[in-house]
Amino acid sequence: MKEIDIKSLLIGFLLAATILLAMG
Repeated sequence: MKEIDIKSLLIGFLLAATILLAMG
């Protein structure tokens, strides 16, 4: 479960960063 949680958190972080870069 920890692996999936970390993976999901990492994907969410990368997605947020991509959106911020796209908007900025």
